[in-house]
Amino acid sequence: MALISIGILLAILFLLLILQSSQSRQKSEAIESQMNELRRDLQSVATAQAQSTGQLETIAKGVAQRLDSVTPALQDAIRNSAQSPAR
Repeated sequence: MALISIGILLAILFLLLILQSSQSRQKSEAIESQMNELRRDLQSVATAQAQSTGQLETIAKGVAQRLDSVTPALQDAIRNSAQSPAR
């Protein structure tokens, strides 16, 4: 009788071990899925940042060109106002 009880106990413990292993595997798969999703999101953010950086560089070049064209006009205006007689 004791041998049967030990056998049943071992069978129950074995089933619990299998159940726990299955749950651990499911948790690992869920974590792996979340990590993959985070990697994709990070890649999307990096791509968007690179595109934004390129757009900012284009804007900065445009602003610099406009400033370069305004500077001579301002210098001419200052020169002309200095040469004009005071009223």
